[in-house]
Amino acid sequence: MIMEILNVSHVSKTIKKREIIKDISFSINEGEIVGFVGPNGAGKTTTMKLITNLISCDAGNITVCGHDLEAERENALECLSAIVETPGLYANLSGKDNVEFFRKLRNVDKKEADRLIETLGMKERITDKVKKYSLGMKQRLALIICLLSNPKLLILDEPTNGLDPTGTIELRNIIYEQAHHQQMAVLISSHILDELEKICDRIIFIKDGEIVSAKSCERSDVQVIQLKVDEPELAVKILDGCDYVRRCKVHDGGLIVEIDQDRLNDLIVRLTSQAVTLRHIETVQSLEQDYIDLFGVE
Repeated sequence: MIMEILNVSHVSKTIKKREIIKDISFSINEGEIVGFVGPNGAGKTTTMKLITNLISCDAGNITVCGHDLEAERENALECLSAIVETPGLYANLSGKDNVEFFRKLRNVDKKEADRLIETLGMKERITDKVKKYSLGMKQRLALIICLLSNPKLLILDEPTNGLDPTGTIELRNIIYEQAHHQQMAVLISSHILDELEKICDRIIFIKDGEIVSAKSCERSDVQVIQLKVDEPELAVKILDGCDYVRRCKVHDGGLIVEIDQDRLNDLIVRLTSQAVTLRHIETVQSLEQDYIDLFGVE
């Protein structure tokens, strides 16, 4: 039986007379990675602060591993680890001293701490003081500390900030490993949509403090293409009725077209054979298109 790790039920929060979170509800099961997506100011970080009890709900209820966050605060917080906003580290201590402090606090075996240090690529710099670290290195160190206690729920707010492409890929692999092999539930917010699409099982979209949509990230047999053409309205008429075209609409002076996988060449041939001039062709990630449809692009 799959265990529910996090349950957020009808939660609301007002800060300085402004309702930031408006009656939101969602849940996350063990082994599930859920992406939290929305524009700046949508309420992602505030929701994470509510789940980690950094701030309290005005209404609603949050449980972690079945423990009520208000009534059983200590038991609930023992089940989770989080990086919300800037990692909270001791800047004047070395990375190793930071890890050792939390390792002893949580009574974790030293071999496990050393394994995490090596796995997250911090072995060569672990004895340096944290104040000398880049933001990406601080993110890695904070994640090591988060994983020390093998939490059932891991909450990550923009964890790829400051990471280069290699670091981003490595972090993605680590999160995937923890979720799918250690049965850890993960809630992760990021503006890097293609990374979320590669790792998440489900995406929750939030806007103005309300959950506006959710979707599964099962691999699709549909390809989304963005085209720049001279006559977009004509192109829509030409593509109307094609059996491999799922959807076609004018967008930003061009076209957004959803087609069956591996039919891009057929699309190009059909348009060019009807004297439509193609100025630009770009593959769009489906999550990116969902974001555009829900929130638009400024």
